[in-house]
Amino acid sequence: MSAATRILRIGLLLLALVLAGAAYFYFRLEYPGKPETLSQATIVFAPGTATAEIFRRLEQAGIVRDARVAEIYYRIYRGRTPLQAGE
Repeated sequence: MSAATRILRIGLLLLALVLAGAAYFYFRLEYPGKPETLSQATIVFAPGTATAEIFRRLEQAGIVRDARVAEIYYRIYRGRTPLQAGE
């Protein structure tokens, strides 16, 4: 096998992996899934709480399944809508 063929195969494999990862990430954003249990929770956020902290606490309370995916979704689709302090 020549070096050019080997490089082409490795490049195609990496491209396939990147495409599979992008498809998985897109699916997770578009179809986040239902929460395992439906319950109520009260969480108080002080003014100035960082966005990452808000989603981390929502994940700990079981409101969102994955804080990183929820934060990315917020930044892509809802970034112009500011989060407000409160409960």
